[in-house]
Amino acid sequence: MLSTSAIYFLAVYSSLNENLAEHSAQIEMILFVTVGITYAPLGIWMLKNKMNSRAPYVISTVISSALIGLYFAAKTISMPIVGLESDVGEIDIISKILQIAIVVISLLLMPELKRRQSYEIHGT
Repeated sequence: MLSTSAIYFLAVYSSLNENLAEHSAQIEMILFVTVGITYAPLGIWMLKNKMNSRAPYVISTVISSALIGLYFAAKTISMPIVGLESDVGEIDIISKILQIAIVVISLLLMPELKRRQSYEIHGT
């Protein structure tokens, strides 16, 4: 989670040299900052949570899945503000690999998290 946050902030930093006068570049920048800010506290929550709650894992799975879907939609269909994005960079690939890992790991941890919550509730 924290690595993905850092990747999005790196994307923002690398985009500062681009033409921010374009509306689509501004929207992309806002999205990247928002995602970076969202992933950071989720990662901290996961670290502090120590697998006592499924909430941060469910939220992370939903957000990461939505961002993966949005990315592939932007690459395959013309989106309303940004159009059709055709370039694929290193940051794109790294962020998608990390997001897929977030989804897979979170889904793999769900049964264990459910078992722990059930144990705490029932005391067995």
